[in-house]
Amino acid sequence: MTLYIAKRVATCAAHWELNMLSS
Repeated sequence: MTLYIAKRVATCAAHWELNMLSS
């Protein structure tokens, strides 16, 4: 379960970073 949450957080952070870079 912890691994799932960590993966979700990492994916969310990656998407957020990509959005910031493309802006």
